[in-house]
Amino acid sequence: SGYRPRPTKPPAKGQKKEAVVYPDEGGCKHAYEELGELCPTGCELRNAVLKQERTVKDGLSSVRPRVESLSHSSTNIYKYASLLGDKVKERQQQTQDNQNVLNEYSGDLEEQYTYIKENLDNNIPSNLRILRQVLENLRSKIQKLETTISTQVENCKSPCVSSCNIPVVSGKECEEIFRKGGETSEMYLIQPDGFFRPFKVYCDMTTQDGGWTLIQNRQDGSVNFGRTWDSYKNGFGNIARDGGKGICDMP
Repeated sequence: SGYRPRPTKPPAKGQKKEAVVYPDEGGCKHAYEELGELCPTGCELRNAVLKQERTVKDGLSSVRPRVESLSHSSTNIYKYASLLGDKVKERQQQTQDNQNVLNEYSGDLEEQYTYIKENLDNNIPSNLRILRQVLENLRSKIQKLETTISTQVENCKSPCVSSCNIPVVSGKECEEIFRKGGETSEMYLIQPDGFFRPFKVYCDMTTQDGGWTLIQNRQDGSVNFGRTWDSYKNGFGNIARDGGKGICDMP
């Protein structure tokens, strides 16, 4: 009626046989642990199910928050993945737009390069020829100027001689010079006052019996008399033809 184990091998000769203890009938576990558990009775099955139910409930209670956390994390990951997907699409579109703009600018640059190259190839040689000709003309003018300057330098090495000869006759004024024999209308030295140095004036020896001291003279209109006070104070032009005697030169 009870469970009986498989018979063991008979002991060798001279070896004492060990006593075998069998479990009580109706038990749930075998006396030998290596043989495992026996088939439980109905009562034991119910108790085992109840024990397993409590264990399963406890396990489910501990697992449920983790499942909810994983579900929430999965939702967030899905949203983040969707957002990343949108960003990737947007970046791809932006990259495509940039590529289109780059292609457009590349075409414009290519056209500009072609235009500049054609102008350089066609216009630069002719412009260089013109510049060379202008340079040659300037070089020729510079050489002429250098020659002229050298001539002037040589001329200035000797003392300069005044081209305006002052007659020997002089006096206090042109009338006195006229009485002393000055008959030619030209520049003379006069000294109205002995406290002042002599200065040159133009004496008219022909108009109305002569002896006139000119402070202004207008003959050919080559000099503009519409001037400032400084010009009349210091003198301007050539008093022998067109000009004015400086007022400050007359005491």
